[in-house]
Amino acid sequence: MPEIHEFPLDREVLDCELCENTIVTVLQQTEGATTVEIDKSTASAVVEYDPACTDPDHISQTIHEWGYARD
Repeated sequence: MPEIHEFPLDREVLDCELCENTIVTVLQQTEGATTVEIDKSTASAVVEYDPACTDPDHISQTIHEWGYARD
């Protein structure tokens, strides 16, 4: 059964359409991620994922590696 988790993003991502599209694309290509949406009201990525394939730590690490994590 899929789970949903919210990941905080650097607010600059929200001001850059290319950055927003990039992080959505990167997360959609993450094994196990099924749905990715950006919630501008909370400055976060909302990711639905299959817990048998990935976990929040892996997704968070991916966001951090791409430089989009909120410090």
